[in-house]
Amino acid sequence: MSLLRLFRSKPAGEATPVQCPFCLQVSPAAPGLKQCRNPGCGEPLPVQYLRRYGEAPPLFLPMMGMPNAGKTNFLIAATVAVVSGNQFWQDLDYWPLTDETDAFIEKIERSMRTGVLPGPTEAKDIKKVYVLQLLRLPRWSNRTWVLRDVPGEHFKDRKIQKDQVPFVIHAKTSFLFFDLNGANEKAGNKADGMFERNIDRVFRAYIMGLEDHGVVFGDGNDRRVVVVLTKADQLDLPAHLKKYLWEDEHWDSAKRGTALTNGGAFFDDDAMARYMDRLRRVDAELKEWVVTQPGGRSLVSAAELTNRVELHFCMISAIPCGVQRSGQSFEPRGKWQQPLRILDPCYWALELNSRPAP
Repeated sequence: MSLLRLFRSKPAGEATPVQCPFCLQVSPAAPGLKQCRNPGCGEPLPVQYLRRYGEAPPLFLPMMGMPNAGKTNFLIAATVAVVSGNQFWQDLDYWPLTDETDAFIEKIERSMRTGVLPGPTEAKDIKKVYVLQLLRLPRWSNRTWVLRDVPGEHFKDRKIQKDQVPFVIHAKTSFLFFDLNGANEKAGNKADGMFERNIDRVFRAYIMGLEDHGVVFGDGNDRRVVVVLTKADQLDLPAHLKKYLWEDEHWDSAKRGTALTNGGAFFDDDAMARYMDRLRRVDAELKEWVVTQPGGRSLVSAAELTNRVELHFCMISAIPCGVQRSGQSFEPRGKWQQPLRILDPCYWALELNSRPAP
């Protein structure tokens, strides 16, 4: 049973056990609960996290990928999108729930006022987890994002860093970031380039790392992996995928006030339903393209052979995107530096974790 169904099945007035956002262990519901009951954790639990736990259930998302795959820049750009969210989600409200997340968002807001986005080092301030509560989202209502960086260097030895083991093995959905363009460039210059070049290697290391820590696939341990192709504007994609990448309705709406629904320039429930239908088509089209890339067919085969592992594909541009479309050609971007399709991975995670469990 999924967490969302668990929350909804509770009788009125019955307290819900709380899953810690730091270690993902469950603490029994108890009056005055203020910190994780796991002796190996003991982290203070954010008040808003506890207060809205049943109303805005957590969505735990490890961010996996090799160095320079784009994880940090994704976190920065996704935060920019949320802070700008009222331009396309009419009633959105957001709450950073940890001091680290709050300080990070404050830097983002300050940078947006100056017109200069923060560099990757800014996200290094998130030493533990990024916890952001989103209220009144179209389609998905209220959710709490809990993201954690999982350095890919450790996967070379089939290992998950010790302090990250609980988070990774208990999270049902994970992001796998991969820079195909950068990885292919590095492959000829480094002795270990084959590991970075083959997109399936990190995925296999993730699976073996889980099994090393006692995860038995097919025993209720279904996993969803969202493969995020970063810097997609630099890839030699088919024309229809390039068109999808460049025609991002979010920033078109924010820039020009383009009406996305009959009621105005906002994504409502109907608009999000249509967007997800299109995102599913892009998923299938990207999968067809990925299998033509080094390691791509092996990645898909490995997921199919590992019982109950579900792969989905999406793409985002470089951050900031280096060029913009002008007619049929491309030219350097000016001050408008919003990345393209940056919310697609988030939409997949929300969708996958809101459907009924199998």
